[in-house]
Amino acid sequence: MKILETILFALTVVFFIIGVHQTYHYGLLNSYFLFTFAVFTLLGYGFLKRNREEKASKEKK
Repeated sequence: MKILETILFALTVVFFIIGVHQTYHYGLLNSYFLFTFAVFTLLGYGFLKRNREEKASKEKK
């Protein structure tokens, strides 16, 4: 499960960097979808990480 978290975090960074680049060249309206993808992948990363940590804490008890 950790590899999926790594992939989602990497995609978040990639979408954000590309979004900043596209905003610089074409404006925010033309690159808004990239920032939306970055937020969605960041939320997915947080969700998976939180579930993994909760599962690990339950197994310790």
